[in-house]
Amino acid sequence: MHGDCIPITPGKPDEGIWLEKRRKGKMSMAEILKSDHTAAEFVFHDVVPRGKYFVVIGSRCAKGDDFRVVRARHEVRVV
Repeated sequence: MHGDCIPITPGKPDEGIWLEKRRKGKMSMAEILKSDHTAAEFVFHDVVPRGKYFVVIGSRCAKGDDFRVVRARHEVRVV
């Protein structure tokens, strides 16, 4: 995934990439293989049922714990 300012700090439970449903919340967490200011590589190991989800990126943009997590989401379809 490519974007702007999406580095994810390892070990922070509120940062990461996940799939979520509008009413059910987080459905599957991704393993982050690599992330920096312009790109993130990740993989989902869970089997996710078919349907529409939001892929969500939660990041502090490597600014430290004093900053809030900013979330960006995009609707995707699992087939």
